[in-house]
Amino acid sequence: MQTPKYKISFFENCYSNTATEKELSFDEILDYFRKAARREFVVKEQLEAMICGTLKEGKRTTESLTCRSIITYDIDYYKHNLDMLLDYVKECLKDNTYICYTTASSTFDKPRVRILVFVNKTMTAQEYRLVSLNVAKTLFKEFFNSDVGKIDEVASYSPCYLMYLPIIREGFKTLKNDSELLDISDYLNLEIKEETTEIQEFVKTAKNTPLSISDDRVREVLAKYNVEDTDRDSWLKVCQGLHHQYKGSEEGYKLFLEWSLTDTRFSEDKIRADTKTAYYSLKSNRSNPITFASTISVVNDKKKLPVKVSVENKELPKSINYNYFVHTKENKKGEITGIKSTYENFEIMCKYYKIEVAYDKIG
Repeated sequence: MQTPKYKISFFENCYSNTATEKELSFDEILDYFRKAARREFVVKEQLEAMICGTLKEGKRTTESLTCRSIITYDIDYYKHNLDMLLDYVKECLKDNTYICYTTASSTFDKPRVRILVFVNKTMTAQEYRLVSLNVAKTLFKEFFNSDVGKIDEVASYSPCYLMYLPIIREGFKTLKNDSELLDISDYLNLEIKEETTEIQEFVKTAKNTPLSISDDRVREVLAKYNVEDTDRDSWLKVCQGLHHQYKGSEEGYKLFLEWSLTDTRFSEDKIRADTKTAYYSLKSNRSNPITFASTISVVNDKKKLPVKVSVENKELPKSINYNYFVHTKENKKGEITGIKSTYENFEIMCKYYKIEVAYDKIG
């Protein structure tokens, strides 16, 4: 059987606009990574990077992507240690061909890993978005049904997202497995329903509710946050916060673009392309979204902005009668047995308890 080869576009660093395309086998990719990992580390932004696919004229835009050859995932914010995360990856991908390595910012207690999952054929940009999400929901179920960790949705589900190659630092670890290639046809038309309890749905609804702050306040915060103080991760958190605050609307994107364009480190064309890819690759109604409160928290720490917390201090009644809510559950006899986890019910509960919360910081 002929050894499969995978097309990868390599970039000298994250500032580079010119790609060097290579077609490598699994073993050749491992050799390439080993050589790259031995280079001297200066700053993360100077590391060699890649997009596992091919690009028209080497341009780093989704429109220029001609195919994706490998699925890539970034796993962050894992609540346990690195050894436990690597054991979990090995178990999830025991039947698949993959490469896994710790990223430059990973530590033993706060591990972060990058995973390359090898597939049986190339994908279009649209197919990549669907397949990468469905594969994640199938193989990494724990990240969708609990808060043990998260898959970086911008990095992992964006067809044209730049990924840094491995670099040997303290605690650096890798995994590999040469087994079955993942059949993408199994995931193209797969519908996966997330099983959640009523309480989880209620919490999810609350988490996806935008902060009670004005547009002027959002602009004020962004004006006090120098985009040139950010690295890729902190820049993406602002993107995620604005996407959450404006529910993925064009207004949120315009604010993100306007703020990002003040960065003199990159060209205007690159900023416009990167902001569009990052913002519109995000999904709404996530279980654990990053909100604009994280951006406000950073600015508070940097600029010492006043924190606004206003909760009316009144004695609360013990319970609310079911009849008070708009959406209720009923049995066959028509008797109300509970309430549904809806945003309208959430608002009613806040009004009933006379609670008005406007916060600028994550508590």
